[in-house]
Amino acid sequence: MRITSEWFPIVLGTMVLSLTSWIDYTVFNINLALQVGKVIYFIGIALFALVLIGWAYGYRDINNIKEDLSSINRIAFSAFIAILIFLSGFLYTVYISYSPTTVIDLSYLYFFGYALAFVINVVTWAKIYLGQKVTPGYALLVPSIALSADVVLGAPILPPFSYDLKDVGTIYILMLLALGITVLQFVFLGSVSLLSHLQGTRAYPTVMIPLGAASIIGINVLSFPAYNYLGLFDVPEKAALAIGVSLFGFELWNLVIGLLIAVNRIREPPSLISWAYVFPTGIAMFSAFMLFQMTGMYVFADFIIALNVVVILLYSFSVLKTFQFMKTMMKNPTSQK
Repeated sequence: MRITSEWFPIVLGTMVLSLTSWIDYTVFNINLALQVGKVIYFIGIALFALVLIGWAYGYRDINNIKEDLSSINRIAFSAFIAILIFLSGFLYTVYISYSPTTVIDLSYLYFFGYALAFVINVVTWAKIYLGQKVTPGYALLVPSIALSADVVLGAPILPPFSYDLKDVGTIYILMLLALGITVLQFVFLGSVSLLSHLQGTRAYPTVMIPLGAASIIGINVLSFPAYNYLGLFDVPEKAALAIGVSLFGFELWNLVIGLLIAVNRIREPPSLISWAYVFPTGIAMFSAFMLFQMTGMYVFADFIIALNVVVILLYSFSVLKTFQFMKTMMKNPTSQK
């Protein structure tokens, strides 16, 4: 059984558990949640290292390299590495250290993650435009989400949170460029994927992934007022908040649709696809957290509680499906896709 890029969402799902624990601590002042989140963070880092090594080890066979390069989904899913880099860096600031030295080091990590996400995004879309046996699907949105996920690490190391970086303009502009790319790719590919599904040409409607795209766009928009620091923009906080709340409405709608589909397909053969439900829900929870921080309205705290339950249930279900999948693969290794 070879570890492919489809395994990275397992690590991301684990990191999402850590993120939700930190949110619970911050919003509800639950000290135990902070300690639990920190433990899960270290588990996630260890799991990230194991999966990354296992994934790289599989490429000792050049045929595996050719196989993965010919699979647009595996190329797209490799963008999860960039998301993990951004999220791991952010969680490092809340669990381990947040100092001038840390901020500078994390800026280098940011540039590396951004470059990785951008390259994977370009390769994925080059294959889409070249039409090399590409079946439109929401899974192809992962590189787009990864690119705009840079805000998760970029925002905390920039003003008004930190003033330790000398040239913050570059990161701010990169964040805006990433958002523009993500929004338009979301519109283009999302529409094509929906049409493809309506025509019956898609195998599995991973409808939760647009939830991740909408959520990461919302998080970026809520960060807009910070750009005023450059002196180039004048984005009123209330305007960004209004747009953020509107996008959150789409997130909730998409969440309900995704959960209905998940319940409908609960008896599907075991696979790793269920992890596609975990990380978008975690991003939606972070979006709700930002809205709560900006408004103080407890309706968003209620959403956080509800999303806590959903994340835990989806994570538990995905763990069960993963063990079933691994058991099946061990019995019949040639059946792995």
